Amino acid sequence: MRKLKSLVLAMLKNTFNMVDQGKRKKSSKILLYGFALLMIVAFLPTLAWLHFLTIDAVALLAPYQQTGVIVALLFNALALMIFFFGIFLIPAVFYFSKDIETLLALPLKPVDIILSKFAVTLIYEYLTLAIFFVPVISGYARAVSPDLIFYVFVIIVFLILPIVPLILAGLIIMLIMWLIPFAKNRDFFNMLSGGIALVFALWLNYALAGLATFTEGDLLNMLIEGNNSMIALFQSFIPNIPFAINAVVNGNVVQLLLSLAITAAILAGFLLLSQILYFRGVIGVNETSSSRRQLSSKDFSNSTRSQKSNRYLFIKGTAFIV
Repeated sequence: MRKLKSLVLAMLKNTFNMVDQGKRKKSSKILLYGFALLMIVAFLPTLAWLHFLTIDAVALLAPYQQTGVIVALLFNALALMIFFFGIFLIPAVFYFSKDIETLLALPLKPVDIILSKFAVTLIYEYLTLAIFFVPVISGYARAVSPDLIFYVFVIIVFLILPIVPLILAGLIIMLIMWLIPFAKNRDFFNMLSGGIALVFALWLNYALAGLATFTEGDLLNMLIEGNNSMIALFQSFIPNIPFAINAVVNGNVVQLLLSLAITAAILAGFLLLSQILYFRGVIGVNETSSSRRQLSSKDFSNSTRSQKSNRYLFIKGTAFIV
């Protein structure tokens, strides 16, 4: 566990450039932190708008006992967002980071490398998730006034919500990097990622079109039935999301345990599969391609021309002194 913690902290320091790099970098650090603070201030109006919009939405749905629709919509939307961002984030962390060769050369277990990189990716996603999760849930809680168990369930769901979408995105990326050799080229992979995003958008459009199968009568019956029956409209490709929704909305401990069990099982399966898929795709990912020009005997002789050892050492020593 200590080794995993050290790896995660080292990767975060390397990514955020928090290591000491001399006085020259202090000004750039100040600019970076200043820019981050400016972005937070700029997002405050949007966060406040989400908060009060949620309060108004709950007020409209409360007479019909359908306030759980807010939670269902939030969890499904965030799961899709995490999956979409993961398609672009996982390659940057798992494959195209500068520490790949160093980690592969160290005496580390494969599971340690995979877990540490997954943890770093998860931390990034938590930061993104909090921007939308906190204002909506705070508005929902302010309007509904739930009991203490609601907040406990919300914290647990927040921690497990991005895990399965990231795993699904990670498996897709690992298969691509293993089966498509050209994907190891960063430029080519950027183009490929755009294609994946387009396919994902088309699939999402098709999935949302499935809501049209519900007739107006069905929707009206659900609305009149109350008891958050409209949650059934929100089907997810993430298997643990429906259980998490029911756990938070209804305060159901069994549903929360089922969501945790599904997440743990998928994570365990990911660790087993990734040790096969990841290392078959990561080897040679940072190597540059070389031309395959056939050398003639004269070219080969010139390229391997020998020099006297004294002369070679003199040239190298002079270059080192200079």
